[in-house]
Amino acid sequence: MNTRYAVWLDNHGLHDLDETILITDIQEANPRMRITTADNARYEGQRVIRHARQSLSVTVSFLIREYDAARRKALCTQVCAWAVNGGWLTTSDRPGQQLQVLCESLPAASTLHWTEPLSITFTAYEQPYWQDEHPILYPIDVAAGVESTLTLMPQGNAPYAFLEADITNTSPYTMTELSIRAGDTQFHLADAALLPVGEMLCIAYDRHGFLTIRSGSTSMLHARSAASSDDLLMVPGQACEAGVTCSQHAHAVLKARGLYL
Repeated sequence: MNTRYAVWLDNHGLHDLDETILITDIQEANPRMRITTADNARYEGQRVIRHARQSLSVTVSFLIREYDAARRKALCTQVCAWAVNGGWLTTSDRPGQQLQVLCESLPAASTLHWTEPLSITFTAYEQPYWQDEHPILYPIDVAAGVESTLTLMPQGNAPYAFLEADITNTSPYTMTELSIRAGDTQFHLADAALLPVGEMLCIAYDRHGFLTIRSGSTSMLHARSAASSDDLLMVPGQACEAGVTCSQHAHAVLKARGLYL
């Protein structure tokens, strides 16, 4: 019997642990929502001031087709070791997408009956949206002091998507200022040593969903002005004009990674 589905954590497949492990189902629970309200002065009601996903859970059901009780228990323990730390979850029924998860529940390692179904539940808390494994790349050359623009079309069906970027200083001088915008959101960075010659500035989100701005191994988050937006945001499925302005010549690669419900 062949496995019906395939599931990977950080590119390590559950079905690859042993040929007796058969994945029978992958189920996504309805996402938990967080509603923030404030008192409405009229008629004793409340008004919604924020509506956001709180978590998203995925349950993987599987069988271990092993008659020997001791080996079956050893395999179940091996599955627990594979799942316990979570990571980037990818599945065969969502090709090209990934979800940052923690393991919420494990199968019982003492289960001995070879026909009994088992399951693991993974939950995404920090980033409760599926996202593209690989972003769409938009390269653009930037002249000193002149904004270079292009139109992006982020994928996905979530309420928003983030713009990321790699910007390389191609001039013979240190870059001291940089602005990048996506629609109505914008970052402005200024520092005497913002981007040395030949170096790359990376604007990205880590696996926990936190914004990072780095030049080599040095964080440049402090160079972002107080007037900058919290994030560079786009609306999936809608055209978004993005622009980059640098104090020196540069080559930029803008990155649009889709988010999915």
